[in-house]
Amino acid sequence: ATKRRARTRRDDMLQRGRLYLLSGDVHSGKTTRLRAWLSGRRACGILAGPDVAGLRHLTCVHTGEVRQLQVASPADVGAEDRAVTICGYTFRASVFAWACEQLLAAQAAVRRGEYDYLVVDEIGPLELREHVGLYDALQDIFADLAALLGAGASLVCVVRATSVPRFKETFGVCDSDVDQFPKLEEGAQCGQ
Repeated sequence: ATKRRARTRRDDMLQRGRLYLLSGDVHSGKTTRLRAWLSGRRACGILAGPDVAGLRHLTCVHTGEVRQLQVASPADVGAEDRAVTICGYTFRASVFAWACEQLLAAQAAVRRGEYDYLVVDEIGPLELREHVGLYDALQDIFADLAALLGAGASLVCVVRATSVPRFKETFGVCDSDVDQFPKLEEGAQCGQ
C-alpha cells in the first residue's frame, strides 16, 4: 500500500499540458533521474546516453534504438558522414539527423494522442550557441508548443543549470511558461 500511495503522489507531480525543465550541473544525474521517472509512462523522444567506453550515445525513448553519437576523433566519423565538433568533443552529424527525425516523429505521435510526454535530453551548447545538433527539431517543437500543450501533452526538456537562461532566450520561453521538474520525496525511488 505504501508503494502504491507513493507512486500515486509522484504521478500527480507532473500535470499534463505543461513545459517542464529538468536542470542541474554536468554529471549530476539528470538523465539517470529522467530515465527512472519515465518507467511505465507513455513517453517518447530522445535521451542522452548511455555512455559506452566514454563515448556518448543517444536513445530513442519510444523505440529503444540506441545510436553512437560521439567518436574519439573526427577521423572516426567516416567518409559518408560529417563531424560536428564543440569544446573538444566530436559527434556524428548523421546521428543528430536521426535524432531530429525521431523527435519530429514523436511530436506528431504526441499530437495524435499516442503519448503523454515528449522528452528532449539534453539541450546544450550545440543547440543553444551553435544552432546545430537537435536545434532544427527543437525549432519545430517550440513553434508547435501551444498545440502540443493544448493537446494535454507535456514537454520535458533536460538543460544544464548554467544554460537555462540561454534556453529560455533561444526558444522564446518565459519564466511563467516553465515548471521545474519535481524533486523526488525523501527516500522515494522513481519507477516504483
